[in-house]
Amino acid sequence: MLLLHEFVQELNKNTGQKKIAILEKYKSNLYIRDFFYLYTNAPKWLLPEGAPPYDPLNIEQERPAPLNRITKQVPKFITGHGEQVNQVKRERVFIHFLESLHPADAELYLQLKEGTLKLKGLKKEFILEVFPHLA
Repeated sequence: MLLLHEFVQELNKNTGQKKIAILEKYKSNLYIRDFFYLYTNAPKWLLPEGAPPYDPLNIEQERPAPLNRITKQVPKFITGHGEQVNQVKRERVFIHFLESLHPADAELYLQLKEGTLKLKGLKKEFILEVFPHLA
């Protein structure tokens, strides 16, 4: 299964129609759609600023959790979905979420949360052409 950071690397090294073809190829992938939803809509995260104290996954000893399973936790972290979750529990779940991901994927999610993620050549309008339902 393609990891999120591998997908982003593939996008970053291509341009134009090739980039659109990559997006089209993976647009039915739920975790990639969710990632782009977070990127284009920039919801308010119900978590403190900055990176929490977490231990990145040691990929030489453990395998990352399947993204299509672990990313189901994301709604607990954003407005419109996560308000019913106790704050302490939400932060604990977020730390577990990060510790379950490949370290490079965890870093992408931290950048999403902080609003600092920049994807080369992927403006909101470009993404919405391929994923119009995210608007």
